Amino acid sequence: MPEVLPNNGLSSTLAAPAQAGDSVLVIQAIDAVNWPASGSYRAVLWQDPVTGPWELVTVVSGQGTQSLGVQRAAEAFNGTQTPMLWPTGTPIAAVVTHDGLDSRLYLSMHVDEFVPAAAATQVTLSRTPETVTVVSRSGVIQSQGAGHYSVAGTVLTFAASFSGSERVIVSYSVRGP
Repeated sequence: MPEVLPNNGLSSTLAAPAQAGDSVLVIQAIDAVNWPASGSYRAVLWQDPVTGPWELVTVVSGQGTQSLGVQRAAEAFNGTQTPMLWPTGTPIAAVVTHDGLDSRLYLSMHVDEFVPAAAATQVTLSRTPETVTVVSRSGVIQSQGAGHYSVAGTVLTFAASFSGSERVIVSYSVRGP
């Protein structure tokens, strides 16, 4: 699902008025070729760029054409999430918005700690790791390459069983917040 940046030429004006219930917004034909030809993305309509009002929509069909199929009022902006009436000539621009950002683009770090039961060989992380950065067993760094442990989904399996008093600390990254 591609997102686009504002002020990169992806702007136009409405070529026809839009009623509050309309699901198609018609932009200037000359600008349509500059807009994404596929994917879903956000666009904003506004009356005044400083004072508004504004309406955020999601373009869901008609990409690359003059007639953009939209989900109206797709996201709240300044407390407003209402489809509005927009006259011919209303500015519209593709934008990146808070809700439009794909949380899978961001990595966050997590640390899980365990004291596995005696004879256990596995621990289960609270999240699915993108990358396991450090595994410590009783203060000793473990190596996946040396065969100390393996990872499958959220489960770390250790080559040697635990005594019941060993502390395991796993630092790892995940996608999203």
